[in-house]
Amino acid sequence: MPYRVVCALLVLFALLAASCGGGSPEEQLVGSLSDGDIEIDENDGGVSFGFDDGEGTMGENLDTPGWVPEGFPLPEGLSIQLAVDEDGVQTILGRLDGDTAPDGYRGAVLSWLDANGYEVLDDITSGLGEGGFRLSAVDGAGRVIDLDAARGAFELQQSMRDVTFDRQDAAETVESSGVATVTFDGETQTAQGECRIQGADYSFEAFGEDGGPTVTLEVFTLGDPTTGSGFVQFIGDEIRQYAVTLTSPAAADAVVSADQMSFGISGGWSNALDFSPVEGSVSVDCGG
Repeated sequence: MPYRVVCALLVLFALLAASCGGGSPEEQLVGSLSDGDIEIDENDGGVSFGFDDGEGTMGENLDTPGWVPEGFPLPEGLSIQLAVDEDGVQTILGRLDGDTAPDGYRGAVLSWLDANGYEVLDDITSGLGEGGFRLSAVDGAGRVIDLDAARGAFELQQSMRDVTFDRQDAAETVESSGVATVTFDGETQTAQGECRIQGADYSFEAFGEDGGPTVTLEVFTLGDPTTGSGFVQFIGDEIRQYAVTLTSPAAADAVVSADQMSFGISGGWSNALDFSPVEGSVSVDCGG
């Protein structure tokens, strides 16, 4: 929901709560804040409203909306104050009875998600106060639940949003020793270093030990185009430095490869001093 619409609804609710009534001055104010997007119907149970892409209700102790999955646990003492269904995204906002979620509530939610075939993508408890938590989960049909219960506030949202980057954030990080094979100017050398792989994010570092080249390489395979960067330095009779950045026009010929435990960039490299193109490649084996 657009930010201006949320502000308009909050203004209206504050006016009604102060018994300013459903008169036209309040509705005119809300209409001006929302560019006329909201149609308002005040009733004993709260305020119903409609706009271009959806509808909702604002009030105190509202009924649980019908879109909440059957049997989904809501915390005791929850007062639902806003329920919105907008363009396939359903949201309820409310306040908890006290500053924390009730004991055992997070466990009840996780149990329900597991029993109903949801995959938990994120489950955060640190930094959210005593008993507070925030989680996201997706079922086999792609239906996503986002839940935030912390510091006396409650938000539940259901949508069909893309969870690609949620999966990336939740991916396990694997660290291992690795070997980079570096070829520039017809010369091939190897460098021992450290790999770090988290989902689609690959990185490698070697710091020129035992006379080998210094190498840093990173590839991120999500998104279009694939992004990445690299730097190689040889120290011998002279210092040679090469670099690649996959978002630069000079790297149009770069070829990125990545699988479970290896990755690399071939082509698209340039001399780091004068930016002239060079033939080069770096491939990393993180098998260890």
